[in-house]
Amino acid sequence: MGRRIAVYGANDEALRLLPLLANHPDLEVTAVFDPQAAVQRRRLALLDPQLAALLQHLLSDDPRVLSDDPRLEAVIDAGIAPPFRTRFAPLVARGLEVLSLSAARHSWGAAPATDDPKRELLQALEEIAAAVDLAAAPTALFARLLEVSIAAIGAAGGSLLLREPDAERLGVRAAVGLEPELWPKVQVRLGEGIAGRVWAEGRALAVHGRANPEAFEITRERFDVAASLCVPLHHAGAVCGVLNLHHPTRADLFSEDDVVFGEELGALVARIAARAEALLALRKRALRADVAAEVARVLGERAPLELRLAALCRHAASRVGHGIATLWWREETAAGRAPDGAPSLRLAASSLPGGALGAAARLTPGEGVDGRVAHDREPIFLRRGDRLAYAALPLLAGAKLLGVLSVQPGSDAPESGDEEDTLREVAAAAASGLDRELRAERAEMRATRGEAVHEATLRLLAERDADRIAESVASSAALILDAEHVIVRALDPGRHRFRVRCHIGAASGPQGDALAQLDRRVAREALRRHALLDGAELAPGDEDEAETRDLLVAPLTHGGRALGTLAVYDKRAPAGPHFDALDRELLLRLAAVTARALASALPGEAPSDAEDERLSSFAHFVRRIDEEIARAAASATDTPAFALVTCRIENWNALPGELATRIARNTQAAFMAQLRSFDVATRTAPAALCALLPIPGAAASEHVARLARAVAEAVAKEDDAAERVALGFGYALYKGCGETRTDLLADAAEPRIRML
Repeated sequence: MGRRIAVYGANDEALRLLPLLANHPDLEVTAVFDPQAAVQRRRLALLDPQLAALLQHLLSDDPRVLSDDPRLEAVIDAGIAPPFRTRFAPLVARGLEVLSLSAARHSWGAAPATDDPKRELLQALEEIAAAVDLAAAPTALFARLLEVSIAAIGAAGGSLLLREPDAERLGVRAAVGLEPELWPKVQVRLGEGIAGRVWAEGRALAVHGRANPEAFEITRERFDVAASLCVPLHHAGAVCGVLNLHHPTRADLFSEDDVVFGEELGALVARIAARAEALLALRKRALRADVAAEVARVLGERAPLELRLAALCRHAASRVGHGIATLWWREETAAGRAPDGAPSLRLAASSLPGGALGAAARLTPGEGVDGRVAHDREPIFLRRGDRLAYAALPLLAGAKLLGVLSVQPGSDAPESGDEEDTLREVAAAAASGLDRELRAERAEMRATRGEAVHEATLRLLAERDADRIAESVASSAALILDAEHVIVRALDPGRHRFRVRCHIGAASGPQGDALAQLDRRVAREALRRHALLDGAELAPGDEDEAETRDLLVAPLTHGGRALGTLAVYDKRAPAGPHFDALDRELLLRLAAVTARALASALPGEAPSDAEDERLSSFAHFVRRIDEEIARAAASATDTPAFALVTCRIENWNALPGELATRIARNTQAAFMAQLRSFDVATRTAPAALCALLPIPGAAASEHVARLARAVAEAVAKEDDAAERVALGFGYALYKGCGETRTDLLADAAEPRIRML
């Protein structure tokens, strides 16, 4: 009496194995349990008669055929739901052996020996199909399948092609007679060539002699093939690939029997290849998740970017046997550009001890293997025999190249065959993580630089000397915009020209002369355009001028009056781009504030603050606002603590020079006459005043309206031409319009009352 076993589940795979189990001399099959036994019995007429008779006797949906058999030694779980270990947990706890179909097939499923080697091959492939999940490297499995197929049918070479995911082409998974480095370059379009035709028609094709290039649309004719057999790989109702077998000399090799055998062979190869591809996809997903988590951990450390890049190199090297990894960073600064103007690569990090000691080294795109990868934006893998010898991969964030990662595997690198996939995932995760880090860094830098511009604004508006204003804005621009050179030109009223008030940056000799000549030219151009000038828009100058530079030039104009220029040259950030959109925005903000400060400092059409000693400096004025905010913050009353009132001559730029000066003086006198002794006022523009009114009272808006009428009437009495003047008054109340100084000043600057 043999071992008593039962089968849990009557699916197709279990039914294929059942006759072998029933005929095995060491086994006694007692039952085939399936909850859908009634449905399975309706299928008996479709099965082989002998199998149907056997199943009719063994099939049952009564769980007692398993639970009530004390001599049952093992159960084969066919994989139906729920699993046997879940549904029959007491039997498992009792020690009942549970086998998978694969394990049972390996233990008892061997078919009787045969003298036909081709049949033995098919039987061996059946066992491979059952054990494909155990294969460590699908690539090696594909190669072994091809070798077995070539040997069985007597061919001398061939290839295994599978359809690429989401693509209308076939790609090489294994080939004999073609170097592995060339496999990625072989792409067969569906319907073209012999393989594409066989895939489209879904039937095997034997070609004796040289194939007709016109009949098969062959783009590259081969003269080393005398006969070929091309077999479609059918799986799950579709063609998943093509098996090509050929011989260089025997034109009569593939007979009709070989074609029939080839189709049987193709069906088995298709099953194995499909499972291997599915397994490979699962492994890639697991690898991608593992690599992404590790790279995110490395790049997420709180350390300078250079140290994190070195850690990334060490991680990449550890993935390939603790070899050597190097990271080249794409550099777009003027100093880091190639002679043809293209961005170069800078050595940024290495897995070697000491880091990137050769950080000054630069590589031109297209130069060497790494440079070629940067130019083509495609990875390169070099092999020595079957082992990976060198790899260079682009770090791509969308269409943007961040750099190149190059790796030399170590001597103890595993021979798994998936080094390329591993390095691809490392490069993809690194590019994504670095792009995310750089975007976060840029956002933080934007906020920091914006705050720096705000602080510079307060310093500039507090100054009353043109040279001090130029020095202050030049130092701020150099720091905020990372500029090598900053040149500030301001109007010299005595000489009626724009002279250099401040120059930050080291330039002497011919280089300094060339920069000065360039600055004169771009300053004239910016003032002519009345708009920001970018170096990319500048036409080439004379040969003795400076070479092409990164530059931005902003005209300093206020109230239609040209007061000078603010120019920055040569971006200084080691890994940043040229002056970008943020740099342009910040420079315009600095230029607007500088022009406003210069308008008050330079004599000319603008009235002088000395005309009324009661006018405070802007710095003192903002300090008083901050003091009032601090004093009123603790107050619980709803009554406005203070008000800001502005008075502006709205059409001051359109008035003739003498009339504009006279009206501005009269308006200032009338405005100051309406203020109380403890009110504070300052000039915010050549034709604009702002006053701080502590304790304006409950009817603050009415107080501002009375002030506006009084100022307008006083101006009209002083000058008959005042009827051509438009006055605008604005105001803001603390705890009514805003709670910060910036908000209050912005609200007060908006006219709410207009007087003619």
